[in-house]
Amino acid sequence: MTFGLFYIVLDYLNPSAFNFGSAVPTSQEQVVPVLIYFSLTCLSTIGFGDITPLTLQARYAAVAEGITGQFYLAILVARLVGMQMRLSLQLRLQQERSAIRKHKFNE
Repeated sequence: MTFGLFYIVLDYLNPSAFNFGSAVPTSQEQVVPVLIYFSLTCLSTIGFGDITPLTLQARYAAVAEGITGQFYLAILVARLVGMQMRLSLQLRLQQERSAIRKHKFNE
């Protein structure tokens, strides 16, 4: 949402910052959801190409959002893998402790 708001401000300050293609918004109220949509397509790096950043600021913001989306995905996956590995290790340690206790009890 932050990038979406940034795009809205960019468009407000410079109405020629984006090329909306064939779906040109006719009012400022219609620009908001379109730029939020643009933000989500940049964040997910889908980039359909229907909206194009024209100014240098808008282009850099779109690139920064795409990189942010990639880092977000990488960090999320790394965190999930780390949690799964920790859980597996804890389970294995519990099984080993149980086997040691069982072995000591049988002696």
